[in-house]
Amino acid sequence: MPEVSADVLRGVAASAGIATGAARVILRADTDEQVRAGEILVAPFTDPGWTPYFVPAATRIIRTGQKLRVDGNRGVVTILA
Repeated sequence: MPEVSADVLRGVAASAGIATGAARVILRADTDEQVRAGEILVAPFTDPGWTPYFVPAATRIIRTGQKLRVDGNRGVVTILA
């Protein structure tokens, strides 16, 4: 289970690289919402096989518009504002 604190979320690294941008929380795939250039998608899952990692994670803590830094090398999401 991922480790959660107020500003730092720790989980399993899934993709290399570091990105910083505004969050776009989308809870269901059947919405009309769009991820804009420079935004970081926050979703409960992106593939059924990864569901156990995403369900308890960031979607209840991160809000659309918050600035995030995602470190895919270490599996760390930091909420900057």
